[in-house]
Amino acid sequence: MVGWTRVSVLAVPGVLVAAAALAPACGPRFDGPYPCIAGFASCGPPGGAGGACQTNVTTDPQNCGGCGSACPQGATCASGACGAPPRVLASDVSSQEPIALNSSAVFYWSSSNKLTGIAKGGGPAFAVPVASSPGGSQGMTFAVDDTSAYYVGFGMQGQDEVLASPASPGDGGATPAPRVVATIPSNLGTLPQALLIAGGTLFGFAQANGNGVTVVAVPTRGGSLRQVASLAVGSSGQFAVDATRVYVAATDQSSCQIVSAPVSGGAFSTLVADTCTTSSLASDGASLYFAFPLSTYGDNGAPGSCAVLVQSVPVAGGAPATVASIPADELPLQVAVDASNVYVATNASLWRAPIAGGTPVRVAGNLGAAASPQGSGGGGCSYGGGGGGVRPVSLAVDDATVYLAVLGATSSTETLFAIPK
Repeated sequence: MVGWTRVSVLAVPGVLVAAAALAPACGPRFDGPYPCIAGFASCGPPGGAGGACQTNVTTDPQNCGGCGSACPQGATCASGACGAPPRVLASDVSSQEPIALNSSAVFYWSSSNKLTGIAKGGGPAFAVPVASSPGGSQGMTFAVDDTSAYYVGFGMQGQDEVLASPASPGDGGATPAPRVVATIPSNLGTLPQALLIAGGTLFGFAQANGNGVTVVAVPTRGGSLRQVASLAVGSSGQFAVDATRVYVAATDQSSCQIVSAPVSGGAFSTLVADTCTTSSLASDGASLYFAFPLSTYGDNGAPGSCAVLVQSVPVAGGAPATVASIPADELPLQVAVDASNVYVATNASLWRAPIAGGTPVRVAGNLGAAASPQGSGGGGCSYGGGGGGVRPVSLAVDDATVYLAVLGATSSTETLFAIPK
């Protein structure tokens, strides 16, 4: 992004100052289109972010080589030319639902409401034999390990249960009955909004109409649900767990914070105060990672700068540190982490940022930024839009690949991409 430079021009009667003389500095009063320095253009709305020589057409997948010249969904742009789009694993992923990984396959709810798996290397999809008892599966949340897929169902005894079904293709024999992992007590208030696995334990996050969050746990082999921690305020639906702690992005009417509690049980405590992250949470056991949009104001009415700020905080507590500042007017939605990098899926791009510091890299682009704004920020930033457009909604990583589910460019179902790291 080209920075804004204050330019003073001495007006001389009868003398015209050529626009080219001002082009390198992109003065704050220009609304475009007008000459920009090589490689940049005014592709955004006049007076807004991207509307004043701020679009790098050599690298922007939505304006690759020129304004409005979009790359295929998921493809990146380099030197003004589009690369190949990433490999598609599936195109029938149910909108707005999670994906999950085990060592061999990727799992998702299909558009036909079937819990589905597909080998990471591709091939035919297979259905996980979920409960067919009255009421069917309740909600779309699920988790997987190498033996089972775990989900919430309505049991034969008329109670909600956490159930497990084999997480592998059937052998042509009889469909096995789901295994009951735990019965959900009626006093929990709501069914788990999210299921996550860590260390052989299944954690459920139940939210009661924004008025509180309760975290429960049960061994994946089965048993009774135990309460891990309870929070009096609501949550944005962003949760994480690792071997030692559970994490919740907590919200109330006046503030936002990230809180954590021991997996063995105990009270929530504040990990990061006064932070309203728009992304999911991800932990590598040492640090918790999150992201939010950041904007600055320009001088004299000039558009400012728009960025996605990626931060981390030690899980044992401490001050947040900035991992990366991504120069983009985009809305971070999902975060994942491996041993070396943080991956951030926005409404428009997938970014890779080294944990140790360094330049963030766009590894997928043109995911479908929406025209209507998600929010508004300083300096003309729209936070990338997202109101009704194409948005990445689920992200997962393994040792070699990033898996990203986004709404299809021309359909109401999501496409599941496999993107090499």
